[in-house]
Amino acid sequence: MPSSLLADAKRHAARVGLNLFGVVDAARFDACQPKDQRITSRWPKVGTVIVLGSGGREFWQRFAEACAKRAVAGALPLPQQFAGQCVREIAAVFLTQSLPLEVLLPEGRCPSFARLAEAAGFGTVSPVSGLLLHPEFGPWVSLRAALLVEGRPFGDIEDVSITDRFQPCCSCRQPCLQPCPPAPAAAPATALPNGAAGVVSAAPAVPCVATTQAGPCASSKCRCACPVGSEHRDGVGSDAVAPARPTSRLLRISFGVLRFVPRFLRR
Repeated sequence: MPSSLLADAKRHAARVGLNLFGVVDAARFDACQPKDQRITSRWPKVGTVIVLGSGGREFWQRFAEACAKRAVAGALPLPQQFAGQCVREIAAVFLTQSLPLEVLLPEGRCPSFARLAEAAGFGTVSPVSGLLLHPEFGPWVSLRAALLVEGRPFGDIEDVSITDRFQPCCSCRQPCLQPCPPAPAAAPATALPNGAAGVVSAAPAVPCVATTQAGPCASSKCRCACPVGSEHRDGVGSDAVAPARPTSRLLRISFGVLRFVPRFLRR
């Protein structure tokens, strides 16, 4: 029953455009994470994590279909609302069997969703841009949610991480650094009162100037410059996180169906 339940959830996820589905052993994940990023430090009963994400255009196609159906009623959902609905439907598959779980969204600060995605086999976090890179979709990946499941109802969980064999940035000319220049070097040590040594206004030790310690590069130019999976990008950075823009931009129509959403709403 547990294995068939997992298969049912994966099939449902694929139908709604969440084509990235992975299962992570919480104890194995925590063993290589800093204390503040460990799952069991906050949820001690959790033994299994199901990571949900989307890569490429498939999720946006499903979203466009949903918008087309609701256009007559005049109430169009936001991408985040549609993704949330899809996640709740997948969670319901487990709840029907009284399997205790909690839904964790990427906005939460614990744990690191990018590292969870690595453990789930979704790809490798770039040491250059901080973006999650999928072997097929490249940086055109969005992490939607994690389902925290008590115990290990699905038995032993295989280690599916591909970081040891998928390291695209090592042999890449790193064109992403052209639109996003390297961050400035850390400030030199300066003398503090009483002869103590210290650093004043040190810059973050990151390669990309748009990357912060809180997450990957937020520049659509950096994402578009990545050669991995470039054929999966929709438009120019339309699936990238971008600054807020005026909400008056209209939804575009293409081939008789509602064409996705304004870029500033994409994630």
